[in-house]
Amino acid sequence: MELLSLLVKMIVFLFVLLYGANQLLRYLNNRTLQQGGKTLQVLERISVSKTSGIGIVKILDSYYVMSLSEQNNQIMKELTEEEVEKYLSSPQFEQEIVPKQFSQLIQKQKEQLAKRKRKSSHEKEN
Repeated sequence: MELLSLLVKMIVFLFVLLYGANQLLRYLNNRTLQQGGKTLQVLERISVSKTSGIGIVKILDSYYVMSLSEQNNQIMKELTEEEVEKYLSSPQFEQEIVPKQFSQLIQKQKEQLAKRKRKSSHEKEN
């Protein structure tokens, strides 16, 4: 009996510990996301090697092509307004919009499934 109570206490403590760790990680994640802000965004990054890459970075209202590495980050080129418009209208950049379209598609599918479920439940009643 004593062994069972110790086992239950240990399991409860484990769940409390996991819940606390989860809440702490959520808090830390929110704090780190707030530091980035809207003034600096890495829009796209392509790895060149394990420790370096090339990326398109938006700083305030300007867009730059940058070399990104562990030791040094350098601006390679500032993009002109025409290049920015071309980049923003490209299909690769529009991939960020896809989750919204995907959620709308999922919502439509859920509605259709709900209608089918209602129809089948009405048929079973008759």
